[in-house]
Amino acid sequence: MISQSPRCEGLKTPATPYRLGSPEDDPSLVYWNLFFRTGKEFPRDFMRGHLFFGSDGRGGHWAVPLLADPTCVVRWYPDMGERAERLSDDFLAFWTEQKALYED
Repeated sequence: MISQSPRCEGLKTPATPYRLGSPEDDPSLVYWNLFFRTGKEFPRDFMRGHLFFGSDGRGGHWAVPLLADPTCVVRWYPDMGERAERLSDDFLAFWTEQKALYED
């Protein structure tokens, strides 16, 4: 999924591609993670503890909890504060399932 191109096209979700990108590239992994981690309206400790990598296309953002369980996937909506909905205990299985939905 990650290419060797200068703009390193990386993880793609069914609804929104989060390229690796730079802080100015929207949407990109770097852009969204910096946005969430520096926004005063977001819970700072929660944001720093997660790596956001995609969106479900309905306002929810997919993330991996870096400190708790880096193999699981959670979905977080801005109105959830410091809570997140656990979607899967297996990142690769989740990714394979979402990729199949995207390709259909």
